[in-house]
Amino acid sequence: MQAKTIAPYMIFGEVEPKFSTFETLRSFFHGVDTDNINVIQFGNDLDTVAAVSDIWQMYGVRMHDLSTVEKIDAALPDTGFNIEKNLVMSTSHPLHEEETGMLISFYIRLVSTPSENTGINIMRMLSAHKRELIVRIPHSRPPYMHCFAMVSHYAIIFAHPTFIELWPIFRGEGCMSSIKWTPQHPMVIYVVDLQTGQFFGIETDPLFVVHFANAYKTGSDLIVADMITYEDFSLFQSMQIEQLR
Repeated sequence: MQAKTIAPYMIFGEVEPKFSTFETLRSFFHGVDTDNINVIQFGNDLDTVAAVSDIWQMYGVRMHDLSTVEKIDAALPDTGFNIEKNLVMSTSHPLHEEETGMLISFYIRLVSTPSENTGINIMRMLSAHKRELIVRIPHSRPPYMHCFAMVSHYAIIFAHPTFIELWPIFRGEGCMSSIKWTPQHPMVIYVVDLQTGQFFGIETDPLFVVHFANAYKTGSDLIVADMITYEDFSLFQSMQIEQLR
């Protein structure tokens, strides 16, 4: 890397000075590379963890010396070209399935292929390199979601109306500019049966959900989710360097 330059990767905020057109194109090819939000473990390997973020790719890291083992770029559990994985969002907080002990997660394609529609894909992480699609939930526009809730064999997805638009990213404005809060749309809560793949959705007033503290069942048919919510997306906007100054 040369002095006074910024490596051309897609990032959540903006860079200063802004990428040139050529650097913006290179950033699409490189994708996002910020795996520093959470660490997860697969199987009985106690020496290696995977560093994860809200993107598809992750990194294997050795615990005893914090060295990088590999970049984990698992195949998508459906059809698609490899470069599309640079435009696939996921979650930093996969959760353990009670029955199997495996991790449950989701992914969202920002660009859909001709053979599929935009949707929220619920998957089972069988190993560091293998994923299993449980169900695709049709959703008209790709929402930005940081995490989800789970209890027993149910995943609860809060699809709030924070939609991702790609044109700001194409213009080199950063991923933050692509997330649009649209309160004229409802929030849709999806409950997914991980055993059967069946799901249903409930529309409610729009809120922005960041993290879940807990989820549990009371009785046979009531699920309670404890979560941190905000009235809009301004929480993330308040973290911009211009606001902090």
